[in-house]
Amino acid sequence: MLGLVAAMAAGTVAGVLLLSYVPANTFRVLLGMAVFILGLWFAVFRTKASFDRLQVQLPDTCSRKDLGFAGASGVLGGLFGISGPPIIWHLGRQFQMGTFRDLLIVFFVFAAIARIISFSVAGMVNYETMMYAAAGIPGLLIGLYLGTRVFFRIDEAVFSKTVGVALIAFALLLVI
Repeated sequence: MLGLVAAMAAGTVAGVLLLSYVPANTFRVLLGMAVFILGLWFAVFRTKASFDRLQVQLPDTCSRKDLGFAGASGVLGGLFGISGPPIIWHLGRQFQMGTFRDLLIVFFVFAAIARIISFSVAGMVNYETMMYAAAGIPGLLIGLYLGTRVFFRIDEAVFSKTVGVALIAFALLLVI
């Protein structure tokens, strides 16, 4: 995880720097299309794959590919506050749902911390932003509770379809 988190943090800083030169709206539709394709892959193609080939155990070290996808996720997080698509696709091809979920939880916690620090240093976080974010915490906690209850009751195919549909819905919101 250390390598993934370091690459993501570096990517986040790069994304925030890019954001000061290129308007994020320029990339929003492209991001939406990429997330839509990712959602289709999860909902359709991942479900057709043999889940037996997906790993349960984490490897001992990160590969260069792992670091590249983590860095790309960081750049997207810095640009849009959305770091998921590259790392979701990369890890979703490798790991069964339990390991995949565990990795993403740790990755996204550190991604959020890196964004908060980077956005604060760039002067993009103020009191109103913090209060707005704090107002969402009850909904976040309810969602986590319900999501965890559902997670332990579904199989790999239903998990893939659910993730795919959620990504497609999110992509449509981005494009619209």
